[in-house]
Amino acid sequence: MKELIIKTRERIQMLDITDKMQAEIQLKESEEKFRLLHINSLDMTMLQNPDGELIYISPQVEKVLGYKAEEFMGISFPEQIHPDDRDKAHIMSMKALGGEDVLNFEYRFIGVDQELIWLSHTARPIVSDGKVVRVQSSVRNITRRKESELELAKYRFQREELVKERTSELEAKNEKLENFNSLFVGREFRIKE
Repeated sequence: MKELIIKTRERIQMLDITDKMQAEIQLKESEEKFRLLHINSLDMTMLQNPDGELIYISPQVEKVLGYKAEEFMGISFPEQIHPDDRDKAHIMSMKALGGEDVLNFEYRFIGVDQELIWLSHTARPIVSDGKVVRVQSSVRNITRRKESELELAKYRFQREELVKERTSELEAKNEKLENFNSLFVGREFRIKE
């Protein structure tokens, strides 16, 4: 039992602060777990205020996008979103700010070296007293997956073209065979007569 001795003019008072110290230890342990999970996450985390302005972006922004967090603080909509995806991204942002969950929205982003980065973005509104007070987002780099999907699509296209080519060849040979067969059947019929 931990005790705190408080000395006043007239008397000495003792208080049991064991529960308070245990609560502080648990709080520190909880904060450390959160910090470790947050720092070691592969995803970038962001917070927006109800006006859409970024008020927090995690340090993973450098790993995911190549930019420093300070470059995005205070902005509402990054210009680095690919021009073809800006309207869709803006609509998704407005949905989240309006109170809707936006799950796994995919769009392209122009990285610091002008490389194209595919992102998957999940945004969830944080609501208090019926109003959106923040939007919490998680953003993941999915460029490798998109590149694999593109390679797979190319492979499928090539395979379909090969199947079409082979089908044409078979149809042409089948037509020749049918012509030969009709000649042969016609000749056989005439021989029997």
